[in-house]
Amino acid sequence: MKRAVVLPLALLLACAGTAPAPLAGGLALPPPPTEPAAPAESPAVATWGAARITTADVARELAHQPAGTNARAVAEALVDLDVVAAAAARDGYWSPEDLQVPWARLLVKAFLKDRFELDYDTSRVPEGDLARIWDEHKEVRIQFDHYDSIEVADVQYLCCARRYTDCDAAATAACIEKSRPLVEAIFERHVTGREHNEFSLKYLAEKVLQPADAHVAFMRYSFFYDPSLPWEEQRKFHQYNRAIVETAAATPLHAVSRPVASNNGLHLLYVMKHEPAVHRDLTDPEVVATVREKALPSYRQRDLVVLMDDLMLKASLKLHDEVVAAVPVGFRR
Repeated sequence: MKRAVVLPLALLLACAGTAPAPLAGGLALPPPPTEPAAPAESPAVATWGAARITTADVARELAHQPAGTNARAVAEALVDLDVVAAAAARDGYWSPEDLQVPWARLLVKAFLKDRFELDYDTSRVPEGDLARIWDEHKEVRIQFDHYDSIEVADVQYLCCARRYTDCDAAATAACIEKSRPLVEAIFERHVTGREHNEFSLKYLAEKVLQPADAHVAFMRYSFFYDPSLPWEEQRKFHQYNRAIVETAAATPLHAVSRPVASNNGLHLLYVMKHEPAVHRDLTDPEVVATVREKALPSYRQRDLVVLMDDLMLKASLKLHDEVVAAVPVGFRR
């Protein structure tokens, strides 16, 4: 039976109960504070072997779940709990003779922790899968294989706040030249000779420049840059203005550039980060270890699904959807 096993299991393992009430399947469920008397023989929601989960069991558990919890998810969680607890007991995990839900939860937690945490390490990621993972997880690859990476905080004095191709080039150029003395004066007064960070630059944009002109903005962004390549080839890394990119690349770390003109206006660039290029691959042990660590959760999930499918197959589980739909909602809080 193919279904998502992790969420139902997590649902039930996270549930805190009160005094246990016995289940026909060998478990027990905590009743709600006030519970109507259930029928002596409730219809079976699920059966496997001689065990069964009834509508009363599901309704009782629903009383301890948030409003709107799906009855089928609760039924699946009860089945998962019982089947995994039985597997844990067969593997030698201690359990009381009368296995009740609070004990079953502890049993299942111990069983799954041993199998999927304590005894589950990055060696589970096959070596043959590393190249595929390296290609698919770009956020990992970019840590170890990239050109110069530059991150800037940009105070923008914009003469045209639209895409530069939609701006009047002549009017924008005239505005830039007219505004340059003001921005230069602000640079000399508020930047020269002072230490800055992204927050002081943001203050400069919002409190110093903002009252003077409505087209002032503050942005943070990053880009890759290869100083060995001509500008035409730099375009494969980003779409930023050439003057902006080359000025940022030439500005020392944690320094602010002099005003530089783009197609839209004038900019003060604070270089927050400049990481030199690095080109490492799967021949590097640290890279391999990181790739394995990144991939481990997906392999853990896969192996848990395989385990649950195998247990359910051996249990010959039958889940009766038409009975689940008839769970008495009056039992819910």
